[in-house]
Amino acid sequence: MKSTRFDITKHFKVEEAGVTSAGNVIGIGGNMGSNSSAATEESSGCAGVPAHALVALALLLKLPGYAAALLDEGARAVHLLRLLLGVAHDEEGRNIVVSGAGGSGSLGTLPFRVVAQLLESAPRASPAGRALRLALLKLGAVRLVLACLAVFTHHRPQAAQQNSQGSNGSGGGTGKEEKSQLYWAKGTGFGTGSTRQSWNVEQALVRQRVEEEHVTQLLQVLVSYMNPGEKWPPEEGSDEEGEGEEEEGAAKELPPEFIDLVAGSSLVPAICSYLRNDSVLDMSRHIPLYVCVLRAVRALRALRCRRLSPALRTLPRLLASMSRTTNSYATKLRMSKKNIFGKMTYSQRFNTSTNSELSEEDEGLALLIADIQATSALMYRSEGEAEGAGVAGPLRGVSREQRYIHLMRTMQFEPFEMMCECPEGGFRFTVPYHFESTVRAAGERAHPARMKRLAQEAATLATSLPLSYSSSVFVRTDADRLDVMKVLITGPSDTPYANGCFILDVYFPAEYPAVPMLINLETTGRHSVRFNPNLYNDGKVCLSVLNTWHGRPEEKWNAHTSSFLQVLVSIQSLILVPEPYFNEPGYERSRGTRVGNSASLEYNSNIYQACVRWAMLDHLRAPEPCFKEVIQTHFWMKRNEIMQTVANWITELEGQTGPPAGTPPAPPPPPAPAPDTPSYDIDHDMEKIVSQVLD
Repeated sequence: MKSTRFDITKHFKVEEAGVTSAGNVIGIGGNMGSNSSAATEESSGCAGVPAHALVALALLLKLPGYAAALLDEGARAVHLLRLLLGVAHDEEGRNIVVSGAGGSGSLGTLPFRVVAQLLESAPRASPAGRALRLALLKLGAVRLVLACLAVFTHHRPQAAQQNSQGSNGSGGGTGKEEKSQLYWAKGTGFGTGSTRQSWNVEQALVRQRVEEEHVTQLLQVLVSYMNPGEKWPPEEGSDEEGEGEEEEGAAKELPPEFIDLVAGSSLVPAICSYLRNDSVLDMSRHIPLYVCVLRAVRALRALRCRRLSPALRTLPRLLASMSRTTNSYATKLRMSKKNIFGKMTYSQRFNTSTNSELSEEDEGLALLIADIQATSALMYRSEGEAEGAGVAGPLRGVSREQRYIHLMRTMQFEPFEMMCECPEGGFRFTVPYHFESTVRAAGERAHPARMKRLAQEAATLATSLPLSYSSSVFVRTDADRLDVMKVLITGPSDTPYANGCFILDVYFPAEYPAVPMLINLETTGRHSVRFNPNLYNDGKVCLSVLNTWHGRPEEKWNAHTSSFLQVLVSIQSLILVPEPYFNEPGYERSRGTRVGNSASLEYNSNIYQACVRWAMLDHLRAPEPCFKEVIQTHFWMKRNEIMQTVANWITELEGQTGPPAGTPPAPPPPPAPAPDTPSYDIDHDMEKIVSQVLD
């Protein structure tokens, strides 16, 4: 027993374990004696079975009562034991991995699921519970679980991070980052022009599900070790705080070595990373995982351990943010349901085919939302804080950049009455909307699947839209319909779009999310300006994820992996770039050459003038009603920077010379200045106009 423990504790460090989640087969390196060589042979002969699962099974079989509990799993246990002995097929000659993968969970997580059941039935304070937990430590099983968790969650242990901080130089990786800036933006559909698939989306989803299942089971083992038999949610009138009033709480019932291992592991950082997720859409896809993460939070709280308390201080704030996000989703879902039911006839409301999806309401997500809110309240009570303590107050004595971000954050996602009902029946739009005819043609039919997806995405947008002093994204949705939206993107600094406001109309068709949303650029100089090879003067947005360009298969819209937020970030970061000239197919080959650089500068010079005319002055003179406050605040707070930017553009234009011979024809640029007037005169006039409007 002692020698086994020595091998495991010595070799199961994340840096040396060789555990990798790149595929279904996970290998463990290091010299582990005869057990290690046997595991290697078995893993090589049993494709798809993680080697760490077989190693864990070999260790856990030494626990009292484990073999009996394993055999209760029936044929699945027999299959796993045959694999441990090196037999890759069952009695009928079928591959064990395939035939044994049915039922609840995969064979790779079965050893951990069984030990979690043992721990769950063994209270911490009981003699059997103490003996079981000590035995797991002595065997090295706890180290194995924590090492696997670090790999599957892609988090290094805290001890390893601290050790590596001193050895890593601050300048490492700079050359690679600079080199990456020279490549064209993937997803715009341009570059090599290849449509050959470079990675398989379905395989990536399978790997993600495998990782998620392992993380869930590994967390379950640790939770059952720390806090077995949790009564949750607490009963009405019960004092949940009474359980851990002692200074050390449940920690005194656990071996001190376990606390040391948890403190140096990746458990708390991994939990924090999951709690930082503010996407209700993503949560709805991983409900069992998040249920287990929340239970892990409560288990760590129940320990009341002084050693862990510094690492746990951020949990209440993260849970409060997650709670606000889920509350936003619930509000938007109720709003949409009320609107949909209002449009239905009496017979439609009770028609199974019409209302089946709406009535099911994703019970798992509803329970998860309640779990998040209850856990958040529990953590704030235990910390003695108000539940709204994480909300930032007014800023004083801060920089202009910080104040800009603080003010603009309050305006990022808001409803706006874009449609209203007509007295004679029907509806009308109160603002110009490109897809008005499409909305009218679609009618007022209820689409519950689209409604729930939009409510999830809207809740995510409310907290996750890009916001910075350089460039931000703002969204307005109709007060009654989430499928009708408008978007404003401010041009990033150091690009020819800097500080300009670009407005897009968005409509989510009835088939969404099976098909992407429809997007049209409205800032086109009344259809006279093509701001980018990807932005046509008729408003078309050319992007692979919108299926408006024949890009690689993995770049196209995927209902399971794509989202509206992804599309917005793609437009902001892949289209509004410093050198849009090279987004044109084939032109990237001239990047870095004298000819290419000259053509790019000429292209940008036209964008400068169009940006000032149409993305600045036009919006200042006649702001879009949905974004009037955003536009005025943006230009007022950044007026000095905008004036300096325009002045720099003028200087650059005055210093330009004509392109050398042999320059390839540029994509259709914005309209050039009138031939009978020198460009610098117009530019200076534009500077005067900008100055007058802003001041």
